[in-house]
Amino acid sequence: MRGLLGAVLFLLLALALAYISRFWPFRLWGPVPLLGVLPPGGDLWRGWMRMIGLGAYDLILWGVFAFALLTGAEKLWSRLGKHE
Repeated sequence: MRGLLGAVLFLLLALALAYISRFWPFRLWGPVPLLGVLPPGGDLWRGWMRMIGLGAYDLILWGVFAFALLTGAEKLWSRLGKHE
């Protein structure tokens, strides 16, 4: 059961990371942003990096962010699993 829960959480995290990145291949809703902020094509990360003046480094920073997020999630998951 723990393995299935881990797989589902990993899938949700991977989908969220893909949506934030420029690599989101789907357009799941019309041209109007969902909830007023979520564009249909994803690619939020590049916009955020342009707003803070780091647009030229967005792909490098994306790799660092994704690696740090996945590492933190793995450490949290392993820490939660020790209490069994």
